[in-house]
Amino acid sequence: MSNFEFQKVNSRVIRSGDNYLAKVDSAENFSSIFVDEETTYGVYVRDAQIQTGDSTYTPAMAFTYSMEDGYVRFIDVVVCPLLGTFVSDWY
Repeated sequence: MSNFEFQKVNSRVIRSGDNYLAKVDSAENFSSIFVDEETTYGVYVRDAQIQTGDSTYTPAMAFTYSMEDGYVRFIDVVVCPLLGTFVSDWY
């Protein structure tokens, strides 16, 4: 499986291309995202790396959640034991 790469912007933000993910500190952040019981959700999980310096990478897991409620939208969550958990906006 190929690794999906992210780059550390600062201690609270990582990015992949134009997609920025903010660090979250509690499960409460997630409960406000997934609130509609009438919606269908899907998940895709993959190994990832976060670039923390020149040629320095930290392993992580990346989750892409899809939501279908008439439109299909996505949100990314990256979990890294060393740096924390990050979440994007819906896109």
